[in-house]
Amino acid sequence: MTPIPLSMIPERPVAGWSGRCPARTRVASLADSTLPASAAESATLWIPRGGGNSFSDCAYVSKGLTFSSEGMDRILEVDSDQGRVLCEAGVTNRDLFELLERPDLHAWALPVPGGTGHVTVGGASAGDIHGKNHPAQGSYGNHVQAMQVLTASGREVWCSADENRDLFRATLGGMGLTGFIRKVRLQLVPLPAQALHLQTRPIPDAMTGTLRLFDEEPAELQMAWLDLAGRRVRGVLHFSRPTARPPRPPRRILRLPIPRIAFLNPWTAPWINRAIYRLHSHLDQVVRPQEAHHPLDAIPGFQKAYGPRGFVEYQFLVPPGQAEEGLRILVEAARKAPAFHCVVKRFGPHPPAGLLSFAQEGFTFTTLFAARAGVFEVLDELTERLIPLGARFNLTKDICMTSRHLEKTQVHLEEWRQIVRRWDPEGRIQSNLSLRLRLKPW
Repeated sequence: MTPIPLSMIPERPVAGWSGRCPARTRVASLADSTLPASAAESATLWIPRGGGNSFSDCAYVSKGLTFSSEGMDRILEVDSDQGRVLCEAGVTNRDLFELLERPDLHAWALPVPGGTGHVTVGGASAGDIHGKNHPAQGSYGNHVQAMQVLTASGREVWCSADENRDLFRATLGGMGLTGFIRKVRLQLVPLPAQALHLQTRPIPDAMTGTLRLFDEEPAELQMAWLDLAGRRVRGVLHFSRPTARPPRPPRRILRLPIPRIAFLNPWTAPWINRAIYRLHSHLDQVVRPQEAHHPLDAIPGFQKAYGPRGFVEYQFLVPPGQAEEGLRILVEAARKAPAFHCVVKRFGPHPPAGLLSFAQEGFTFTTLFAARAGVFEVLDELTERLIPLGARFNLTKDICMTSRHLEKTQVHLEEWRQIVRRWDPEGRIQSNLSLRLRLKPW
């Protein structure tokens, strides 16, 4: 195959899914297998990119080469007896849900669907994503059996817990910085039922009642939505359990044009949240699993409601004993910068799948801050206050951390660096996130 000169690949604008961190990069499909070699020969920085669903600047590199998994969407092997699937990196969670509709796979379920059906298996592995069912199933990487990784040298390497284990642990949750994940072998889990019984309970005083309710309503899926826009913090606990009852008809996708105007702002958010609280406080429905896992997929483009400046998604995790203090500090920050709601999830004691994996035992808080003047100063102060609590921060969503924050919060950072340096000694695989945080300082 004749190599394509890198100069022939035009630069184009990219950004995080929320519209933040705009940059220009050359985007090319990995289907042209000569491109990695061309990048290596010319010392061009490169980084993998999946479905483009990350909120941060982790899936592109300015003035470099961004390899897309577009078109790499084949299911390569299916073992219906053992519940194993081998697929290319560009296969999405939605593709896997459709695959599981096959009669021979009705007994199996996708272990960690995450928050959207649009995420790719390559991106899910590189970010070691989590969902609303972490206490039951852990993170995505806990179910990855093996990966084929295209490394900085242009060599395709298989890695697993038994083969090239160092690369395996550095790649899961490694934000694409060990190489391009070309193929993933995923272990499915037994499906307890074809539907989920979704219920909710109101949380009149979220500052004292939120975390306790997670114990009072044990379920397969749990999450709490908190209203940060009103005078008092209240919310709704969502919990789902398997049921043999038939689900309601699939929800229609609202394909309405959403203009990029600041529909959500400090004046409208209290009224919108009040309506959400009243409408969602006493739900009792039977739904398909993908509806319980991916409710916002029914509203494509909802992020435009934050206006042309977009929003900053900020997610942190603290140990169980520090959760109430973490929530208190977050609410104080939300009073200083526009933040309208928060989602709370509990994580179980599953071992982190990768060295940089975000998920560990504790409570995680995800908040969307409107991108307004002064928001990054507030978030910097918030991060400094959370670090003494043992907080960790999700790299797939971060756009405001600094290298000093990273050094304080990533316990296994040096071990990860030692491994990655062996596979990428010249630091060719870089993203804007890795350059900003100096993840590869060599």
